[in-house]
Amino acid sequence: MKKKIFFAVATIVAAVSVGYAAYLSQRVGMTDTLLENIEALADEEDESKSAEVIERTWQEGPFYTGTGENTIEYYWVYTLTECYGDGVIDCEYNLTGERKETSK
Repeated sequence: MKKKIFFAVATIVAAVSVGYAAYLSQRVGMTDTLLENIEALADEEDESKSAEVIERTWQEGPFYTGTGENTIEYYWVYTLTECYGDGVIDCEYNLTGERKETSK
């Protein structure tokens, strides 16, 4: 009787151990696959070089110069060119300002 109980307990312990080992190996496999997928996505981003030119324009003013009937109203119009990313594009950082007078 004791041998049968011992054999049954040993069988259950062995089955649980095998099941747990299979669970751990599957879990590690899923983690490895996940890491490989992340690396593949990161590699693709490195290979696809992309560059972007962003140009922004804004104005400041109005400003006034002169007095009385000789008063002139004007604005400053600025354009900023910035380059982002990697790749081959014709881009150079640039900031320009132009004075524009308003007509009366």
